[in-house]
Amino acid sequence: MKQESKYYTAQTLYKKGQYPSEVKYTIEQYLKERVNGIPVGIDAKLIFILAKVNLRLKDEKEAEKLFKICIKLDKNDIRAMLELGKLYVKQGKEAEAEKLFQEYMSLDPNNIHARLELGKLYAKQGKETEAEKLFKEVIELAPKDLPSRLELGRLYVKQGKEAEAEKLFKEYMVLDPKNLHARLELGKLYAKQGKDAEAEKLFQEYMTIDPNNVHARLELAIFYKIRGKKEKSKQLLIECLQINPNDEFAIDQLNKIQAEEETENYISDIE
Repeated sequence: MKQESKYYTAQTLYKKGQYPSEVKYTIEQYLKERVNGIPVGIDAKLIFILAKVNLRLKDEKEAEKLFKICIKLDKNDIRAMLELGKLYVKQGKEAEAEKLFQEYMSLDPNNIHARLELGKLYAKQGKETEAEKLFKEVIELAPKDLPSRLELGRLYVKQGKEAEAEKLFKEYMVLDPKNLHARLELGKLYAKQGKDAEAEKLFQEYMTIDPNNVHARLELAIFYKIRGKKEKSKQLLIECLQINPNDEFAIDQLNKIQAEEETENYISDIE
């Protein structure tokens, strides 16, 4: 296979999200066959793809190394900065992540991506004022941006600003009527407020839109358990485990319900 063919094969498979191991092998072979052995131009793009593929393959160490190579090749490579920053957040290297997001923002002041990620980092660190400011800036720069509304809404729920959170989640759903994230967050908010019918409706809608997703089932299972509807809760937890047998939270909740039932039956037999 010619070098150019290898490049396009790897790029096509990557875009389709297919065969990450094959993409990794193809790109690595392509780079090895370079005459001068120095990655430049099109090779830098391949190294970025290779780093992303390594993330899919759960090789964070190799991905980190490759993102750093991208930045070394081009100190203004904002895509690599963003991805490396997100990886650092995941690894708990928050100071390094913050530095990269700040560098990204200095290179491209009107770009929303680093601003959003830095806001999420600040929210995680409890820097709520700074996080709120960044989320609002993203919405000002990109009025139809959805993730910023979701993150700001979550922050408002945490701060007890429930009316503001509800407004943002509803705006999100207007912009994207079938979106699951805002529907889930609004359902959780309604459950917290005791608006049971509204919460249950949203969780059921989520399950209708995405039948094989466990998140709404887990939330609805907790909702039913708190309200004493243990059989409904158990059924949903069993469905979760049919979808994902290794879901630790579902296993834990189901075990707790079963333990409670065994205790209740034991007490009933004694009486």
